[in-house]
Amino acid sequence: MQSISPTHSIRHLTLSLLLLIVNGAYATEYVVSSADELGDLSLQAGDIVIWEDGTYSEDDNISLTANGTASNPILIKAENPGGVTFTGGMTIDIGGDYVIIEGFRWKGGSGKSNHIEFRKGEQYANYSTLRNCVIDDLTPSGTDKHRWVVLYGTHNTVEHCSFLNKRSPGALVLVELEYNDFNPIEHVIQDNYFFNYEHRTPGETHSGDSETIRVGTSAYQDKQANCLITNNYFKACDGENEIISNKSANNTYTHNTFRNCLGSLVLRHGANAWVEGNYFLGEEKTGSGGIRISDSYHTVINNYFQDLRNDGDPWNNSITLVGGSATSGGTSNGYQKVDDILVAYNTVYNCDDPLFYNDRASYDPTGMFAYNLVLSDRTTLIGGDISGTGQGMDYLGNIMGGTTVGLSHSGITNATVSFQQSGEVYTPRISSQVVNAAGDDYESTVATDITGRLRPSGSHDVGAHEVSGASGSTLYEPHTDDDVSSRVGACFVTSSGTVLGSCDGIDYLSLTQPSSIPSTATSGALSVSSNQSWIISDNASWLTLSTMSGSGNGFVTFSTTQNTSISPRSAQITITSSTIERTVTLTQAAYSPPISVTGINITSQSLIVSVGNTLTLEASVSPADATNQTITYTSLDSSIATINSSGVITGITEGEAQIVATSEDGNFTAQGTVTVMKALSTTNIALNASVIGQEDQAHNPLSNLTDGDTSNRYSVESYPKSVIIDLGQSYDLERSELITYNDRSYQYTIGVSDDLNGAFTTIADRSNNTEEGSVA
Repeated sequence: MQSISPTHSIRHLTLSLLLLIVNGAYATEYVVSSADELGDLSLQAGDIVIWEDGTYSEDDNISLTANGTASNPILIKAENPGGVTFTGGMTIDIGGDYVIIEGFRWKGGSGKSNHIEFRKGEQYANYSTLRNCVIDDLTPSGTDKHRWVVLYGTHNTVEHCSFLNKRSPGALVLVELEYNDFNPIEHVIQDNYFFNYEHRTPGETHSGDSETIRVGTSAYQDKQANCLITNNYFKACDGENEIISNKSANNTYTHNTFRNCLGSLVLRHGANAWVEGNYFLGEEKTGSGGIRISDSYHTVINNYFQDLRNDGDPWNNSITLVGGSATSGGTSNGYQKVDDILVAYNTVYNCDDPLFYNDRASYDPTGMFAYNLVLSDRTTLIGGDISGTGQGMDYLGNIMGGTTVGLSHSGITNATVSFQQSGEVYTPRISSQVVNAAGDDYESTVATDITGRLRPSGSHDVGAHEVSGASGSTLYEPHTDDDVSSRVGACFVTSSGTVLGSCDGIDYLSLTQPSSIPSTATSGALSVSSNQSWIISDNASWLTLSTMSGSGNGFVTFSTTQNTSISPRSAQITITSSTIERTVTLTQAAYSPPISVTGINITSQSLIVSVGNTLTLEASVSPADATNQTITYTSLDSSIATINSSGVITGITEGEAQIVATSEDGNFTAQGTVTVMKALSTTNIALNASVIGQEDQAHNPLSNLTDGDTSNRYSVESYPKSVIIDLGQSYDLERSELITYNDRSYQYTIGVSDDLNGAFTTIADRSNNTEEGSVA
């Protein structure tokens, strides 16, 4: 046995102490009172920064990059919720991961565009949170766009915040995708209060860019954003016709309340939105609308519309279907085709134009309008351009009454259903014809009603409310002003903006909205953020969760079986605390049958290599999207050239060798001849030689051609151009090589002559070159 000297023992002990000291440095608590003091800190996972209470009038910027972890985030908070008030327009730039900003209040001040950004320069924030904060009446001078919160990065959250009195154009909350090249994004905007976004008159500067929330942009509408906007309260949000503008794919809008707002929830661009359980309470406000649908594959279920008034506006109806013609998934700023949508189990009560076809390009929207309940005596129930764009939808089990339906179809029953008041909304009486009239159609899609109660198996009621056989507790009701500072919004400000004396903070619970997972049997993890104890459950037999309960922050791992269906499948995962319930959807991709290889090709333009040098063979299978892309390589004369498993050819001796590429799938082969030339001299005889030619760009001169520095370049304004490199004497050339800028596939020829004024002989003709990189 080897002995250990005392010196070694001491060193080992010192190292152990050092590790203990480093670990003990985490979770440090700092106290600051300025942006400069905060910026001077070097924050570690678990650290807490407390900003001293007070009113701060500085026009400054909180700018930080820091990285916490899921279980040990970095917390930057007011000493007491609402105790720190910024009146001078303090801005925030957040970079890094797992950073929480909590408890601050902005009141007045000029403000700036992109006031709170989830990035610092090019460093984006991920898994970071803005929580329990208030922004009230930030108003810049002039008519510049002024965005209050801009989300970059991925998996960021804005929750339990109050946004009041916006008087400037620009999206109040923007999910920015233009510089954010991630898929999916998966931000969460939940439990917030939005109040009094003043109306921008059409025609005013930036009047069309004044949404309360915008998720994406027209040019990036194909992004798989996967954002969740849930349980928010919108009141008097009148900025423009689009209260929420969906401009990306796979987003979810659930359990929000829109009260006395001018505009609609607008699916403007981007496919596959899920819109469920929202309340649209117009309170007879002119221009109040519901849901406007453009683009395809949306699901719109369990929503409630009441007292919406459009006064003939073709855009703000209860449900508007737009007959656009642009292709889904593109970049067009027009209106995308509406195909394969599901509009089901919604209730429209006392509204103008419950279902309206808006003709933009005479394309008929397609999909299903099923088991919706409509009662209104105000306008024709189905209106707009029915003859031009209203011929593609199918109808099933709908009940409509109160006035003329406007369309005759076997899937629509004209009957006046008896309603009764339930709180501030109206629901069908239990004796009405809606009871059990929907059977079990869409049972897995509409498992609950708008209140969150479970619908019975096989006997659903028509409309958003299950009035006869629902079970469980009511989870979702329309938000009222009394909910502000408790269920929604910051805890320290009322619905009108009055600051409360104190509050103890808020209860929070969130579950990372998971991405789509592959069809194969797989595993992953969900991240829980909470200050409470919680339990978790799911509704799918193909999904297994590792942990069913916990407390505080944590992880829940999951595993799935293989999906053998050609359709995707979804599971609902529900996490519940004593005061909050959250539901997210986990989607497993459809099974894709393998695509067989039908052939193989060698695509290299030139197979020439010198002794001792290497060349990579380029080969590909057909079709290009074949499932198995594996290729093996063989040299039929390894004494001349060898080739490894990656297709790298090595020249051994002069001569020619046959190279064979073989596909693993189907055993298809392709053969090429590699020529091995004698070893070349490595001397660059053109180094620093004089160059004669045209020099169009002074900053990229002729001398860069022969300086040996490939980071420099010679460049001209137009083509073609020629230059002469004077080698100073005659040589027997073994090789010529041209290094192209950024390895681009330029076209060129190389010629040689022993007389500056004599005829040149072409030795390399790449005038039709399409191959990137240096070519001998």
